Amino acid sequence: MDLFAPDDLCVPRTLFDGVVSPAAERPLNDYITASLEVRPDSIRAASTNNGVTQNYLVEVGPRVLFVKTSDDAEALARFTLEAERCRKLLAGGAPVPTLAAPARSHAGTVFLAFDFLDGEHFTGKEGQIEPAASAFHRLTTVANDVLAVPDAAEPASPDHARLLDALPSLWERGRADARTRAVCEPYTAAFEKSLQSVLPTVADLERDVRRVHTDYHPLNLLFDGSRLVAILDFEDFRIYPVPLASGFAAFKLLRRVAVARKGPLAGAGETWLRATGGGEIKTLADGARVRTLTLLHLILDEVLDQDRTRHVRDLEKHSRALVEIDLVFSA
Repeated sequence: MDLFAPDDLCVPRTLFDGVVSPAAERPLNDYITASLEVRPDSIRAASTNNGVTQNYLVEVGPRVLFVKTSDDAEALARFTLEAERCRKLLAGGAPVPTLAAPARSHAGTVFLAFDFLDGEHFTGKEGQIEPAASAFHRLTTVANDVLAVPDAAEPASPDHARLLDALPSLWERGRADARTRAVCEPYTAAFEKSLQSVLPTVADLERDVRRVHTDYHPLNLLFDGSRLVAILDFEDFRIYPVPLASGFAAFKLLRRVAVARKGPLAGAGETWLRATGGGEIKTLADGARVRTLTLLHLILDEVLDQDRTRHVRDLEKHSRALVEIDLVFSA
């Protein structure tokens, strides 16, 4: 059990040093020309992508743009929604990127452009926790002022109590299945402990439901030293229980601190609570546990009942998180 080992949220910011293929260059040129009425001076592809989006750095005179692209069938709706959210959040004073060009489709690819912001991802350096927590609180406050009307077809928050009730039998099946046994078996004690911790509190945790960033993690925060530059990625931004989103966000960021320090930082959970308006450490930890257990339900259900193994690689990460949550929030 390799606790606090670097994971996919510990990688440095994507480098734009890749070669742009001719198949991508023309649609990119067309998108920028149609949107800004000027052709790009240079285009650089990101050196890595997440399998869903491909990103580019585009220079247009003195202006530098960050352009997201996707061939996904639902990309136009997702990008359009993200653009509208960012526009409203920025107008409300939230630290979000400035929209440079609207979401559009060219030759089967969807594009969305923001003004490029320089900075590094959250690394857990001295002084980054408090501004990250304050920004989470500020973003949630602004969002519920300027995004009061639910988005069209916005997914409902899951019934966490129902998922948790169904999870023990799913976990036992995971312990018996050849595809998941090696992961589930060593984490069974942590799973059972976490489940018992949250079952009495899940109803209370679900009462404060607001619009919140549900993917608030190290790679979605840009910093200049200890100064927060911007919050990124508003595709996973929806009506959801705030204690779950806050607890999971705190865990992801405090885990990144623990990776850098090779162990949890004492008092970091209290720092998060002070910056987000107070509360109790157990509430924060249980929020992280419920969100993590819900993700484990999703993964096991996909593997065992839908025969889809796309996320099975994350089973180890989220199972290990149940142990790490205890350590992070007890430090």
